[in-house]
Amino acid sequence: MTARPLKIRSSRGSVRKHRIQQPAQPVSCQNDEREGVSMACQLDRSMDDDAKGLHAADAPAANTKGHVGLPVKEILANISHRGANKVFVDYLQRTTSVSQYLVGDADDADCAIVACSDAWLRRCGYGKQDVLGRGCRHLQGPETNPHALVDMAQSMARDGQCATSLVNYHADGTPFQNDFIMVPMTGTNGKVRYYMSVHCAEPALDWALAPPICPQSPDARVRSFALSPASQTRGLPKPLL
Repeated sequence: MTARPLKIRSSRGSVRKHRIQQPAQPVSCQNDEREGVSMACQLDRSMDDDAKGLHAADAPAANTKGHVGLPVKEILANISHRGANKVFVDYLQRTTSVSQYLVGDADDADCAIVACSDAWLRRCGYGKQDVLGRGCRHLQGPETNPHALVDMAQSMARDGQCATSLVNYHADGTPFQNDFIMVPMTGTNGKVRYYMSVHCAEPALDWALAPPICPQSPDARVRSFALSPASQTRGLPKPLL
């Protein structure tokens, strides 16, 4: 298993280094047959789903409305269309004018953004020239919790994905509550090619396309995380909790 350092910079300017590992090969959730764990926990998420896999050449035309940066078609050509990736292949083909997402380069130390939606740019108030090619530290501010940033980095290092909520800042300096999930998208070689974050519930992610998981696994938290409707992310920032 390979790992690379990820720098998490707090709003106070300090830098913490963590190591993001490529997600470990999924294993059965049952450690001991005598524990009587349900059959759902015995399912191997790394099962061969060739029969269910979607080949890139057979994929429907991608929806490019409201998308900026690296073309959706190129993103889809660079990733596998099997396993949990199928959820995000499907999502990118169903996005609408209100969908909010970011796609970051997994090979970049800061996970530089290579693509995003227009709706995300409208929400945060930045232009594409301010977002593409850089990480997301410019969204942090005085009320961004540095401990939440560390927890996010640790979740990414441990599980390869996370579901979290941060106080971020619009370009005009006003704060907003940013609820999102971040997940890996693997290439055909099995290595993580991109990290994708989704910031609102439209369209809804179709987790039924992904392999079954153990209800106690880290994946379950990501899949059950409640993203806000797009209508609640417009206009004035959400009140801070």
